Amino acid sequence: MNWPGNKRRRARKRHYLDPGNMYPAPERQIRLQSKSFYPLLKIALFALIIIGLFCLIFFVFVPMFSSMFAPEPAEDIVLQPQTVVAKDPNALDFTRYIKEIIFRRRRIFNPYYNTGEIIVSEGTDNSGSPKGLNIHIVDLEPYETMQVDARKDAIKQQMDITVKNDDLLNVILNEKFIVWVDSKRNGGGSIFCKNRSQDEIFVIKEYAGRAPEISMDGDLITWNEQTGEKSSIIYLYDLSRRRNVTIATLESVPYMASPSFIGGGELVWADGEENQTEHERSQGQKSAIYSVNLKDETHPINIYPTGMYVYGPITNGSVRAWIDANNSPGATLYLGLEDNPPRKVDTDVTGYALCDNFVVYCKNEVIYAYNWTNGVFAVISKPNLKAALASARQNCVIWYDMTSHIEVRDIVNYSRIPDNAFD
Repeated sequence: MNWPGNKRRRARKRHYLDPGNMYPAPERQIRLQSKSFYPLLKIALFALIIIGLFCLIFFVFVPMFSSMFAPEPAEDIVLQPQTVVAKDPNALDFTRYIKEIIFRRRRIFNPYYNTGEIIVSEGTDNSGSPKGLNIHIVDLEPYETMQVDARKDAIKQQMDITVKNDDLLNVILNEKFIVWVDSKRNGGGSIFCKNRSQDEIFVIKEYAGRAPEISMDGDLITWNEQTGEKSSIIYLYDLSRRRNVTIATLESVPYMASPSFIGGGELVWADGEENQTEHERSQGQKSAIYSVNLKDETHPINIYPTGMYVYGPITNGSVRAWIDANNSPGATLYLGLEDNPPRKVDTDVTGYALCDNFVVYCKNEVIYAYNWTNGVFAVISKPNLKAALASARQNCVIWYDMTSHIEVRDIVNYSRIPDNAFD
């Protein structure tokens, strides 16, 4: 019988056996569309095409066009500021100069050096928490020659200096005077001075707010005192004449917390560059170091523009140092030598101070020194121990060893660096 289905099958057979037909029979096709992995195969093929195009563009066309349109290299480029980078393998090893001061008290505050003496405040309250109750002076000449058991005799407590508020802080001294802050923990306090030759103690000034950081140069001291939310005053005080002078008023938030400093006959502080709008000054992006030469009777104010934010400038009379962030762990340390462009010393600096012929700083819990005359670096503290810089003056560096036993007592180390050590 000629069923319709039979006719269709015969017709298809004749069609596929026709030599002139170039298409294969559907029954013999491999139907990928019906396979379960077909969608994954499409995705993989698409990904390969995209990767191929990316490689073609990135490795062929980009280098080709970059080389065609790259500018010619410039000549005689002067980098501003100058840059020097500390490299530990090339640094001198000054760890042989390390000595420790063993105090009988557990907590030590603000070690400060001047001409063979180190002064500290120390103490704890009844619960064992740090509290500045007493002031001690260490005479290093006998201390370094005494037997360990007898060294306590070279550490003299200033019996006539007693705490009147909460803490004795920020102690400094020279051959003639001892200056300290008697601070209240809820804010405010008094600045005191002792005339060492006359054993006389007098009040320099009452203050409000946080305890000021004080620096000393001969008979003169300076500090920055906050007077409001957006203002502070820089004072200069003559200890012999007991005379106080207002040097400047800072009315910009980025600079009101930056302390003034005096050293080598020069007073320095940070403020915004001249000819800035109030908005630009509030941003603190372009700072200048203002200075007064105290050896010049006319006391002219000099301005050293830096082109960056400046915090806490310090000076020894010939070289200035500062950081570009407000006590931030990522701060960069700079030097200013006369009127030359700022010199970048190192990054990630957490503390710094100026000595007579080198700058000291702490980075990654190691104390370094940099001699600006010959560009030589030195390692002061042992790199395998954790250090926190306390202070540095003249040729002496003082720091805390934070490696261990800090819950038991403060470990105070110091190094006096010989004048020819960097040669």
